Amino acid sequence: MNEKEKNFMKNDDLYSDNPDWEIGKQMKDFLPPPDQLVRKQDMKRVTMEVPSETILFFKEQAEKHGGSYQAMIRELLTKYARNYSSKTR
Repeated sequence: MNEKEKNFMKNDDLYSDNPDWEIGKQMKDFLPPPDQLVRKQDMKRVTMEVPSETILFFKEQAEKHGGSYQAMIRELLTKYARNYSSKTR
């Protein structure tokens, strides 16, 4: 992790400068950075269509961090589902 990433992470993962959000409203970032999406686990196979620019992003990040783009996408979906399933129970 470089110095810029370390300083970014010290920000408690709170953001308030996105023009699409309500002014002054802070939102907790529950999504991990790409290097934390690389993890091996048991899976069930699915087939889906994804925009090519999305796949390109994940392939580039996987190569940069020494992992699998498919594993990164799986981890992102898993964290997303866990975040929202715990709030609905």
